[in-house]
Amino acid sequence: MVSQKFRIYIKSWIFFLLILITGSVQGGVLTETALFYRCYAQITGSRVKYNDPLLADVKKGAKTAVSACLEVLNLAQLTNSPSSVLVNSSNPLAKKILTHFHHLHYSWFSMKDFPVISGGGSAIDNQDLFDSSSPSLYFTRALFKPSVPVKDAITTSEYLRAVRTTMAPPQGPESGHPTSDFIFSDPFSFAPKGELLGMEPVPSAVTNFPANPVDKPFRPAGTVDLNMTLGGGLMGTQPYLLLNIGAVSSLQPFKSDGGMKMHRLWGRAIFKDILCRDLPVVRVTDVDDMVDPKSSIPFRTSNSCTKCHASHDRLSGVIRGMKVLYVGDTDETAVGLKKRGGNFPTFHPVKMPAETSWAASPDPDYYQRPTNGRIYLRDYQGNLIDQPVTSVPELGLKLADLDDFYICVAKRYYSFFTGIDVDNGDLGDPNHGVSPNPAQMAHRNLVIKLGTSLKVHQSLKQLITDIIQLENYKQSDFGIGSGTNVK
Repeated sequence: MVSQKFRIYIKSWIFFLLILITGSVQGGVLTETALFYRCYAQITGSRVKYNDPLLADVKKGAKTAVSACLEVLNLAQLTNSPSSVLVNSSNPLAKKILTHFHHLHYSWFSMKDFPVISGGGSAIDNQDLFDSSSPSLYFTRALFKPSVPVKDAITTSEYLRAVRTTMAPPQGPESGHPTSDFIFSDPFSFAPKGELLGMEPVPSAVTNFPANPVDKPFRPAGTVDLNMTLGGGLMGTQPYLLLNIGAVSSLQPFKSDGGMKMHRLWGRAIFKDILCRDLPVVRVTDVDDMVDPKSSIPFRTSNSCTKCHASHDRLSGVIRGMKVLYVGDTDETAVGLKKRGGNFPTFHPVKMPAETSWAASPDPDYYQRPTNGRIYLRDYQGNLIDQPVTSVPELGLKLADLDDFYICVAKRYYSFFTGIDVDNGDLGDPNHGVSPNPAQMAHRNLVIKLGTSLKVHQSLKQLITDIIQLENYKQSDFGIGSGTNVK
């Protein structure tokens, strides 16, 4: 588990460290030694030791700062096997680098804490069963495991679990309760805890539970899969679905109606987490034909609201049948029978035909219709993307075909290594906001170039190499105030 305070501390500390390293050089090109101090600190989250042999090689000119830093980055290489663990698992620096970038990737996600789902009885919130940082494992694997393309993060069908120093802790990592306090009758494992050593794809883990003595009509005896995934890389994993499910009730099965009741938080998260885009992602005129002043759905009566819902509501149609199953004894259970459990996404069966359009009124059968959704956004160039999708795996494939996914990844790494956050939105939207100045446009164009190159070579390590080889990366101020050295 990764705490918010710890992530903030790391980012603040690195920023302060970089000020110390570069503060004595104003507006010029860093020496090779100063450049090595810079990239070493960013890659490891710590200052290089005075007697480090790589530092000595850089000082005497035997190695460039960039080549030395790439050697440091490669310390965290993962084994090229199904269970991807550190090759140098006994090397403290290798473990530090792996964890450092895992924390970086975790910071990219908008939701980091499992919600307390209403009807959970004893406020069970899945913290013991799932690692909220597990979606970021997909990017961490793509960075450190040889030959894993970055698109794998949103296209693989594998369910990834962290490999940590304690794989089957005897007590819940968050609650401290032993397995005997849980309702599952089959053996099961809590989320791994301790130092991150890698990750591994795991098969389904079906465990049984008895009927709830109080809510038996709602929850008869059954099974849940602790490693359930819909595919589409991180987007379809159980932790990601739960993180973005919102405050729904587990005792009254959720039924999407295509109107007020939708899993729109998940749809919004896809735009934010995968494409680095805040809603709205289309222009006001793109929804003119979708507005119905007489609609019983309030947000369908005006452009200002419809321009958001046209994107995240329709995208969430691919998980429309999702509901939450609460497993565990409720507070009303007799003393001695109360057991802990968790909340799990399950799905209504498809029993009805597909809708023919985006209805302007709630559809009571929507949750039982086929999982049709839609990608609806303006890309970074202002082109309108309007594509149907029928599943989470298909969504992953279509997002991986867009330049915007790779530009988002490049934007995040560029921000990490330079502190410069670029605008990757639709600048042609009249309502977009303040236009970037020439220097900001230069950084944006550079990130677009990095992202479109990433789409071709698919290597996060190559992306990092490309960034730390940039002319403006070698500048003491990263070329923040001028676009002339941004290249």
